[in-house]
Amino acid sequence: MSDVPFTFPEITTGQPVEVSFDNAFAKPALGFIQQCKTNTCSVLVWSRRGDTAFPIIIPDCRHKDDPRVKENPHWLGEEPRGRALFRAALSPNEVTMQKRIAELESRVAKPEGDQLETLASKLTDIPYHPQRGRPRKVAKPADTISETVEV
Repeated sequence: MSDVPFTFPEITTGQPVEVSFDNAFAKPALGFIQQCKTNTCSVLVWSRRGDTAFPIIIPDCRHKDDPRVKENPHWLGEEPRGRALFRAALSPNEVTMQKRIAELESRVAKPEGDQLETLASKLTDIPYHPQRGRPRKVAKPADTISETVEV
């Protein structure tokens, strides 16, 4: 057994995952969690033959980072129909967001030690008076009131 503790990721029924029948994830297929188990899960994958698509349930999928897969590489080859590896699938929005974050992080100049101190001192010099709620009503001075009341 491996000395590195492995915690099975939290997955839910219906969650999209990428499924592969090899360690390299050369041709991953999109699947959906059918049933969650302790160390494995069942995954529903749509397979194509010609113009026909049909569902396949893979009853024994392990996570790609599971150390037992690395210790027993023959595990995938014993019964290829019922065993596969899975990893969390990213939606197209998540992929786009990760690319955008990486692009923005590369643009941001990271300040050095002296620059951080000058920026921090500038921030502490700025007065900050938070206003909570609606502004208070201010009474008008008596000389600005145009109407006079005669008694």
